[in-house]
Amino acid sequence: MTYTFIAFDQILAESEKSILDFLYDYKLLDKFVPDVKKVFLYFLIHRINEYLKDRKVLIYHNSQISDTHELLEYFPKDKVDQFCNKLCNKIKKITKRLFYVTNVQVMPTKGNIEMLDGEIIEEVVLLNNEEPDYKVLKDFLHKNRLTDMFRSIH
Repeated sequence: MTYTFIAFDQILAESEKSILDFLYDYKLLDKFVPDVKKVFLYFLIHRINEYLKDRKVLIYHNSQISDTHELLEYFPKDKVDQFCNKLCNKIKKITKRLFYVTNVQVMPTKGNIEMLDGEIIEEVVLLNNEEPDYKVLKDFLHKNRLTDMFRSIH
């Protein structure tokens, strides 16, 4: 089976303009506070949702976002990394469609799982053999007031 591999960093880049515009409109570009995290969460989950509608998409993350994001002009990189890692861990746990790579691993944009490094293959195979936990997903989206997205993810 051929998969499309999407970097979490790409999803963040695609969401960045919407996040910054919203935060600018509401004058929230000063601190990485809970309201700002909710805005990040909303736009990132929305974007992830768009990708996960396609069952042949897998998302990967290497525990750090790139230094090129405009968001980093307003918020400390370590705080954004921490938030993104927490979100990625939750997405991995709930959807079984996200995996981690190291900085040195080169990822194809499309291909078979067998094209990946051995330890990545093991993780992806484990993820693919597990069903998403729809109850946990529904609870997570409800808790974050994103329940309208539940119907299109599963």
